[in-house]
Amino acid sequence: MICIILIILSCFSCSFALELKDFFYRADNSEIKLTFKFDNPVTWKEVSPDPYRIALDIEGVANALSFSERPMNIGPLRNIMIRSSEPGIRIWCELSQPAQFEVFDESNGRLLTILLKGPFSNSQSKENMFSFDFRDASVRDVLMALAKSAGVNIVVDDSVEGTISLAFEGLSFDQALGYILKVRGLEQVKLGNNIIIGKKETLEENFDLLTSRRFTLKYTDPDTAASVLSMYISEPNRISKDPATRSLLIRGREEELTKAEEVLKTIDVALETKIFPLNNNLYEGKDQLDRIVQLIKIIVPDENRISLNYTLNENIAMSEEKIRVPVGNPYIVVQGTQEELEAVGELISNIDRKLPQIMIEAKIVEINRNKTKDLGVSWFVGDQEGQISFGEMSLGGTMERQDLVSIRIQALEKKNLGRLVGNPRILTLSGKAAVISVGEKVPYRNIVMDSEGNKSFPIQWLDVGVKMGVTPEVTQDGFIILHVFPKVSTFVEREYLLEGLTFKDPQPSEKSADTTARLRAGETLVIGGLIKSSDIETVTKIPILGDIPIIGELFTLRNKTHEETELIIFLTPSLVAY
Repeated sequence: MICIILIILSCFSCSFALELKDFFYRADNSEIKLTFKFDNPVTWKEVSPDPYRIALDIEGVANALSFSERPMNIGPLRNIMIRSSEPGIRIWCELSQPAQFEVFDESNGRLLTILLKGPFSNSQSKENMFSFDFRDASVRDVLMALAKSAGVNIVVDDSVEGTISLAFEGLSFDQALGYILKVRGLEQVKLGNNIIIGKKETLEENFDLLTSRRFTLKYTDPDTAASVLSMYISEPNRISKDPATRSLLIRGREEELTKAEEVLKTIDVALETKIFPLNNNLYEGKDQLDRIVQLIKIIVPDENRISLNYTLNENIAMSEEKIRVPVGNPYIVVQGTQEELEAVGELISNIDRKLPQIMIEAKIVEINRNKTKDLGVSWFVGDQEGQISFGEMSLGGTMERQDLVSIRIQALEKKNLGRLVGNPRILTLSGKAAVISVGEKVPYRNIVMDSEGNKSFPIQWLDVGVKMGVTPEVTQDGFIILHVFPKVSTFVEREYLLEGLTFKDPQPSEKSADTTARLRAGETLVIGGLIKSSDIETVTKIPILGDIPIIGELFTLRNKTHEETELIIFLTPSLVAY
């Protein structure tokens, strides 16, 4: 699997549309004519630094020849070198001795000619042959001995290290030097009569010996290809983009160019389109989906090839519990290579997993605290019996598995001291909040005054009862963590006169708790201490006589009682397979 990571770097802004296509020469005793052929007219400038080197700068040109250096050894002409530079290329002609020359262009600038003027001697000196025998000698010492014997100037870089053993008879200087450099992995650069020897990387960096190669793209745009190749070619100015021809011109070492060719074969291919539905998990909002898209961008660098689609659902849950309704029908469309699509599919399969499903059963019991201080509720766990006192004790904790728990509240029900308010069940997923609501709406009139001072008394509604947010989460070891937010809303009536009218408005009262517990599947969480207090006045009177002013009180009995009730909540989560 090939994972391609997008790294954005600034790239070399200049692109080359001209190329040096061919080179040919003609030489005799009177002149040496060197001709360079380009695919289009070029602009050139002579920048020769001294009589031993002829230098020409050609703007906006890339070297498309198979070589960047060619030995000549014709008359005074020793060597021709072609080097890449920021404006284009520079052509060097190294001379063994100064000579008259002329530079001119032909064919409307498509041919550039360097003409060395003679006469030149036909006689050639006989090449010297050398014999050496070294055993475990320093490479630097061997090179210096060979240079001294041949009368050649050699500069050995500090990167040259190690020893060598050799024995040869009757080799020319170039042959002997070539064998030594080959064995030790070294390279040479010739500058006039001087030879620089060192490691390949050092000479490439200091003398610009990198090879240039043009890569034409079929499917991938040059910007994307250049961004990917910047991971393998450290210097961004060695990658030049040519949008007109959909190609890249890369200067680098041979192994870098080979790697670039391999990478381009993997990314410069026809793209396929695939839809990845996200239908296993629930995603609460676009931010969660955006995080998945960011992970996919690591595999598919071009964000234009990734499309996120979903629908929004209306959130009608309780804001107090911070419930978020998941988005609907999310899916991601990806355009990429076969390797990219396989990597994206594996990533999504690891992220978009089914969440465990949990059934939560709630029992809500209301107990009269005034008359049950000595009356308890018993439950059985197997053969063991325990006792919960709903009087002075504060409740909170867990009981055993639900299938072994049998809460006995018959005593309370018979004496009308307690009642089961509700026994709701709700199904939700791990990590997703659920809401349980058991209650009613109480009407009351409110006073509304308009801009003209007119008053109206519309009916409004007050929610009372038990409302509870529950968020279960299954851990890796099989436990269930319950985060519970119960809220009990009650009211007392307040009677008052307004503009000759009698009103009874509910005065709301609210009790709440917030707790987190760790349970096994089937265990029961008990939450208590949600206490409600109320003062009740009971009036009993004899008909007719009790309504007589002043003396009617003699035939009326008023009884005021104070009543306290406590709400006990039992929550039992269990796993549901699906």
